[in-house]
Amino acid sequence: MIRRLHTDADRKVRVGIELLAKKPASVWLRVLGKGADRISNWESSSGTFSYDYLPVILLPDEHNAYLNATLLMESGKFVADTIYQMMMGEKSREIKLIRLLAEGEDFEQVAFEWL
Repeated sequence: MIRRLHTDADRKVRVGIELLAKKPASVWLRVLGKGADRISNWESSSGTFSYDYLPVILLPDEHNAYLNATLLMESGKFVADTIYQMMMGEKSREIKLIRLLAEGEDFEQVAFEWL
């Protein structure tokens, strides 16, 4: 990720970068819609709500594991304690957003816990 971009008086450009993850993964978060207040109702609801999907980037931790992974998401989408279903190919797992770690002009880096 580019963290800084600076052009000096001689028009030389200097860039500060940060490596966030060696193997990021693009995943979808399935957002619980209106009419269902618990995960157990997601699949058994009678159609009183619909799903919304939020694209995010899953960033593994420094050991390239997902135990302490973080998420990059669109700016303004983070709401603490919100529960989502993470769609990873054929598999899905529930997560809860914990706290905002960093934010930029168009992204938020978020800590979450697996449920």
